[in-house]
Amino acid sequence: MQVENLIQDLINRPQYSITQAEKEKLLLKILKAQIKDMSGKNRHLKSMYSKLRVNIPGIKKIADIPFIPVQMFKKFDLTTCSKSDVIRTLKSSSTTGQNPSKISIDKITASRQTKALTSILSSYLGNKRRPFLVID
Repeated sequence: MQVENLIQDLINRPQYSITQAEKEKLLLKILKAQIKDMSGKNRHLKSMYSKLRVNIPGIKKIADIPFIPVQMFKKFDLTTCSKSDVIRTLKSSSTTGQNPSKISIDKITASRQTKALTSILSSYLGNKRRPFLVID
């Protein structure tokens, strides 16, 4: 199954409908494909995985995937889509230093985030529309 379909399947499933082991197996397929894809699109990520000698096909569990150091989000542009596809750039408050961490969001990712949040909230609140008040 193609990665896009795996992601859609995971988002569209009722929340908490699969076991943790099943979820980890599905997420591992998605993450391995995304690491391979983003390494080809961003030289900084490719360099990091290369220096760490990450063997993508050899990854057997999610815990084997190395974290991306926070400093990389501060010092490098880690965008993996074209600049024209970026609809929003999230920045940290940079309270511990002068450089904020930056994460670029494209339209596909924004849509997935919205669908996932809707799915999670509807599992708690139900599918009926409810009154909602936000006080800031």
